[in-house]
Amino acid sequence: LGDGAAAEPLVAVLSSRRARIDTRRGAALALGRLLRETDAEEDLEKRAMKALRRAFDKDNDVILKGYAAIALGAARRPDGIAMLKDAVDKGGNASVKPYCALALGLAARTLGEDDEAKRIRAFLVAELEKTHESELGSALSLALGLAKAEDAREALLERLTAKSLPAPARGAAAQAIGLLGTAPKTTVEALLQAARAETNPAALQDIVLALGLLGQRSVARDLVEMLKESKRDHVQGRLMLALAYLHHSAAIEPLLAQLEDRNNRPLVREFAAVALGLLGDKRTGDPLFRVDAWFNFHATTRATNELIRLY
Repeated sequence: LGDGAAAEPLVAVLSSRRARIDTRRGAALALGRLLRETDAEEDLEKRAMKALRRAFDKDNDVILKGYAAIALGAARRPDGIAMLKDAVDKGGNASVKPYCALALGLAARTLGEDDEAKRIRAFLVAELEKTHESELGSALSLALGLAKAEDAREALLERLTAKSLPAPARGAAAQAIGLLGTAPKTTVEALLQAARAETNPAALQDIVLALGLLGQRSVARDLVEMLKESKRDHVQGRLMLALAYLHHSAAIEPLLAQLEDRNNRPLVREFAAVALGLLGDKRTGDPLFRVDAWFNFHATTRATNELIRLY
């Protein structure tokens, strides 16, 4: 509702050891969004930030720590940003690091082009270059996409084509390129080439989704051909969503064919129905809310899932 006074009961729940853990997790996320979007009284804001920092630093529940990290990124306060950077760079719980990386990406995205956002993007690039952790590398890639880090495009393309990386890591790089929102023709061609060459469906589904997120309608017919050839439900689903995001008339008949084919598995027909709805949706929106918004069981990491669902 955007009422800054809501911070007080949320802080009470987050700080209570008697509250259910799911409730405390929800309170952490709600506080982050509240601090980003509303003005609370100064004293109340300080207490909210203190409660989030404590949950992030001291609590034993890994998911609550991760949610507190996302909330600190949403709040965009300097002390919270510093904590997130330290957690990524200087060790700590490996399960929490991906949350911290994505939280930094969210912070940079909402900060726009100010100096803090530029520093965060530079930090994320440096961390991606040196990490050897697959899960963290995936999260850092997605964070760069969220942060609109155009300078990272080539590094992300390198990860996409690095066969030494596991499929989820390559897929995360592809999604990140899509989240940048724009790309030169050479990047689009590189994605198409990667899609044609990719044999692992876990990576392929993210590559084709990235082509849709970039919104270049010239790839519509290529995606239609891939849809006709694909035998994997989840890849077909991502292809259909990608076609929907392009808003190209070439997608209508193939999507209708998938929906009306009663020999298809129900999941494929469900994807086709949703894609047709998206194809007719004239609203403009941040692509952050498109990635896995409907089928978030495909999220590359649990942190991504929660970030997209709530922000």
